[in-house]
Order: sequence, then structure tokens, then C-alpha cells
Amino acid sequence: MNEAREVKDLAIGHIIQVDGFDEPMVVQSAKKIKKGLDAGKLEVALVAPDGEREVMAFAPEERVKVVGKDPDAGKRKSDGKAKGKAKGKAKAKAKSQQEAEAAVTSDAPTSKPKAEKSKKHGRQKAQGEKKMSCLDAAAKLLAETGQAMNCQDMIQAMAEKGYWTSPGGKTPAATLYSAMLREAQAKGKDSRFRKTERGKFQATNSK
Repeated sequence: MNEAREVKDLAIGHIIQVDGFDEPMVVQSAKKIKKGLDAGKLEVALVAPDGEREVMAFAPEERVKVVGKDPDAGKRKSDGKAKGKAKGKAKAKAKSQQEAEAAVTSDAPTSKPKAEKSKKHGRQKAQGEKKMSCLDAAAKLLAETGQAMNCQDMIQAMAEKGYWTSPGGKTPAATLYSAMLREAQAKGKDSRFRKTERGKFQATNSK
């Protein structure tokens, strides 16, 4: 199987090629987004060959390349053994995904402080310097370099410059990719990013 299909026609188990990922991804689930910036789009959960789960938003009419079908996709979903554990892991994974997305798009701190010995000092520090979000850090980095970069390199460079560090040592390159793609699609000419080639972005004011 090697054909282009609209995202709305995909089924669980379809193996698709997605821009920004080196390896094909397996469709795990899909649901329509009813609220927010991506309202009307489809939220598709994808699983990489190494088991890593990613969630991306697609327009229903957007076409992707279907390269095969995973015969075990249905079996894994209906497996009754360790159902409680699997459900718990799924919730933990979903929570982790939400935290990763919040870390990319939010200006809020990504984790709670372990101790609050000096609340006044904490307030003063918060007022003095506002923590940069991953998306803002990416925009700053691309504007400075003027070069096209992939998300993995951006996350590494942002950490080295002290702009933004991934919480818990995670590297949400795919989440950053989705956030940049959403801004580019939603804001058009007003977006801070433009896609130059597969998996790479550049600042819109760069030549």
C-alpha cells in the first residue's frame, strides 16, 4: 500500500508518512476538535516504531501518504490483560503530552517548586524576569540565526543559550513542530515562522 488519502478517511492501524518525522507513524485514534484555534480539525494520535506517542492536528481534507497497515493495531487495543495498568499508563501518557504542549506554548513555569521557603523572593524574581515559552524561544533563536533549522536542533540550541530548557529532560521536538505549524497555518503572513523544507522552519523576516 502506497497511496495518498485525506486525513478524514484514515483508519486505526494505518501507517502514514508525516512531515517532520523520519519514520512512518501508526494511526492510533482520531477525534474532531470542537473548540479553540484548531476547531474543525482532526486531532490524530500517532505512534512511532519506538512506541513514542504524538498528537497532531490535521485539516480533514489534508492528504497524507499511507504506506501500510499495522495488523496488530486492533489486537493491542482490545487486549484484556492488564487492562487497568494499560488504562493508567494511557492517562499518564496523555497527561505527559498535555504538559509537553503546555511547556511549548505557555509562558507559565513548567513545574512547581519543591519548596516555598521564600515566597517574597519568588515574587520579586517572577516580576524581574518572565520565563520564555518554547515557541517564543524558537522565534527568538530563528530570528538571531537567520537560518532554517529542524526542531530537534532548535531545542538543543535553545537550551545551550539558556532561552528554554525541556522539563524533565524531555525533548518535545514533535510538539514544537506541531505548534510552529499551527501558527504558520493560522496567522499566515503574520506568523513568526515559515516552513522552508521538510521538517525545517525559518524566521519569516529572514531572507
